[in-house]
Amino acid sequence: MISKFKNRYLLFLLVALLVLISSSVLAHQISVSSKVQNGFIVVESSLVEAKVKVYNNNQIIKEGKTDHHGNYKFKIPNVTTDLKIELTGELGHQAQTVVAKDELITTKSNSQVKTAVKNNNLTKKELKKVIRAELKEQLAPIKEDIEQLQQGPSLTEIIGGLGYIFGLAGLFYYFKARQGGSNC
Repeated sequence: MISKFKNRYLLFLLVALLVLISSSVLAHQISVSSKVQNGFIVVESSLVEAKVKVYNNNQIIKEGKTDHHGNYKFKIPNVTTDLKIELTGELGHQAQTVVAKDELITTKSNSQVKTAVKNNNLTKKELKKVIRAELKEQLAPIKEDIEQLQQGPSLTEIIGGLGYIFGLAGLFYYFKARQGGSNC
């Protein structure tokens, strides 16, 4: 009977160890996002000091490195197609994102827009561009929050949650034992 209990205990420990190891592998996710902001393209990544290559029509037009926060910022180039941004980190980790050419179209400056609105010189198409650009800029932080939430919990959060569960179970059994209840 004791050896049967011992085998089950060892099997439980082995399964728990495998789950912890596999969750750390699954948690090793590389994320990258980009946004157009005030005439610049801002690339945010989980890769620190990674090599950045910006492609236009499969030709490199810009190269650099992310900073110690995983960010890279550059002025919007004069292009007519989508930009592909590729990051390469240590040990061959790679991630990429695409900035659509629609996002790259620069709108008129605020003073030009105000003047055009006052004089009714703003076409419907230009007004749509201005509104679209302003909405993208205002909604960018919300988009980032949603992307972070979609990544799921980190390994630290998972281990912390398990610690709370085991801690509460320990408190339960402690108080149960103090009351004299031996059949838990």
